[in-house]
Amino acid sequence: MVLLFVAVGALVFAHVAPFPFLFDTTDDTVWRMPRTEVPTAKTRMEIEQLLVKHGAKNFAFMHGDERALVIFELHDRRIKFALPLLRLDTRLKPTRSEQFLRSRWRALLLCIKAKLEAVESRIETFEEAFLAHVVMPDGHTVYEHTQPTISQVYANGEMQPLLPPPRGA
Repeated sequence: MVLLFVAVGALVFAHVAPFPFLFDTTDDTVWRMPRTEVPTAKTRMEIEQLLVKHGAKNFAFMHGDERALVIFELHDRRIKFALPLLRLDTRLKPTRSEQFLRSRWRALLLCIKAKLEAVESRIETFEEAFLAHVVMPDGHTVYEHTQPTISQVYANGEMQPLLPPPRGA
């Protein structure tokens, strides 16, 4: 009975939550990303300027129907960010609103800026910050190489406990 009460309460809270945008998936929302009026071309230019400021070279911006790629070389590494450009609306039909695209590009700029700031502040090394995006000789990223193995290890329960068992146990 208590479980039913909690479930109903959670359902009601989800509809009257103080942050309704977290539950809203209409075309007016952009997956919890803020609205922006900055054109995507300007954001791409800002990304390039940011990377140049940090010493990057050999840029490539590629744009397709479903995703965009940003590729650059920095610290003797080739880095690739893949930016999905499609979203699903409430009817599960792919959409690409201009607002969604502008927000996506702004989010990518913030992501890259945060990683570079973490490296500059010595919170982490360049390799730690960008490892998942490093391109290997076959053109795939480190993430693409390691993700299946990591998923399998966690799915099979092969991970060591976060804390070791008590001594003498």
